Amino acid sequence: MSYLQVSLSAPKPVSRAKRLRDYQWLGAVPFALMHLAPLCAIWTGTKWQDWAACLVLYWGRMFFVSAAYHRYFSHRTY
Repeated sequence: MSYLQVSLSAPKPVSRAKRLRDYQWLGAVPFALMHLAPLCAIWTGTKWQDWAACLVLYWGRMFFVSAAYHRYFSHRTY
């Protein structure tokens, strides 16, 4: 069996949380804090060079991730 073969069966339904108490808060809190932590940079006195570096690194990361996905999914090579 190849990894490229497609299953024709219907996917299993995903169970979703319907109430706040259904969420797994213990696992969600570190994830949320990790994404909110960069907002603390507002109070640390950053310079314009810091923001320029962030933008350049963000652009480079998005470009190369997109290029990697394109190469893998379009050409099936790496």
